[in-house]
Amino acid sequence: MPKAEASNGSIKVMSYNFMGWNAFNQNAWRGENVLSKIKAWNPDVLGAQEVEMGGGRRYDDVRDIVVNSTGLGHAGGSAFFNTSVLERNETEWFKLDSGYWADYWMSMTRYKHITSGAYFLMFNSHWKHGYGMEQATKIVARIHEKRIKHGSPPTLLVGDTNQFCNGHEKDAIKYIKGESGFSPVTFADAIFHDRGRSFGQDCRVDFIFASTGQWSWVQAFIDREGMGDDGTASDHAALMAELVPLP
Repeated sequence: MPKAEASNGSIKVMSYNFMGWNAFNQNAWRGENVLSKIKAWNPDVLGAQEVEMGGGRRYDDVRDIVVNSTGLGHAGGSAFFNTSVLERNETEWFKLDSGYWADYWMSMTRYKHITSGAYFLMFNSHWKHGYGMEQATKIVARIHEKRIKHGSPPTLLVGDTNQFCNGHEKDAIKYIKGESGFSPVTFADAIFHDRGRSFGQDCRVDFIFASTGQWSWVQAFIDREGMGDDGTASDHAALMAELVPLP
């Protein structure tokens, strides 16, 4: 992505797997640190995963904790947004797999930037382990469909891809970035300068992607403080990027 000349009209993006079964249930003190990271970055859009208290249950409880603690609005589909910066127009939710373990998904929210009047699409996702290319092609096809419907606005794709361990080297991520195959939509990695871990000892599974040719770059980073099974926050790192949608 080109470097933005200024940060006017920028969108602050965050992607974070909460590890809700632990951080918002068994060890709620870890959840306080998760919330502190959100408040410190003060994102305009947050794509979260594992918004739950165990077994996929009590989503609403964690949602309310996040909203009440951070002041963010709830967009649906495990997504949150800054209501003073953005207006939510619609949200949809899609399954990524089927059967008994049908708990992997993608959601879409269409936002309007209140000051500039610019629209963009935000896709938040939590992928099933394995099935990389199968899910990548399904995800991109659905994104392409929704982009066409809305006039192909600037688009974000964030989430936990579960592409272990060096996600950048996996076919699914290369497909999304247009480095292999023939994807109808290609994305740039907003944290291109840091391929380090976002989970475990050396695994990069979490990403923030921006549709190519439609965004300029202000800053981006990975907050790894407190991550890990024995850490003080989620077992995943928090990902942040500040991007400007191009006219």
